[in-house]
Amino acid sequence: MSQIQSTPGFSVHLLDGGIAKISLSNEINSEEAMKSAFLQFVAHAVSNNVTKVLVHNHELSHHVSNHMQDWAKTSLELPLLHNGIDKIAIVLPNKREFFSLISTSDTARKKYFENESDAITWLNS
Repeated sequence: MSQIQSTPGFSVHLLDGGIAKISLSNEINSEEAMKSAFLQFVAHAVSNNVTKVLVHNHELSHHVSNHMQDWAKTSLELPLLHNGIDKIAIVLPNKREFFSLISTSDTARKKYFENESDAITWLNS
């Protein structure tokens, strides 16, 4: 695993198997900061011809609004899928109370997981 970028609240890594991983934590305390992190990540993934993406929200401990979820779908998920990403795995927040607040509909190319190891297994399948 190699770390590509790290700032308070998020880090980007390149994992074995050509997986680009973004990790978000409590330190990212605003939707604008989250949007900025995601946009940087999309640019990195597309420019490096990554085919698999892991979004790790396990340490995130605040609600993600419906507006932010909609923004992530149009500004994160769709650009990744349209630019050659085959699979997107999303690790849900550690705090169970946030599970019901996140839209978690799986598709053939996007799935939600409770832990990183299951997400990586699916990405590599």
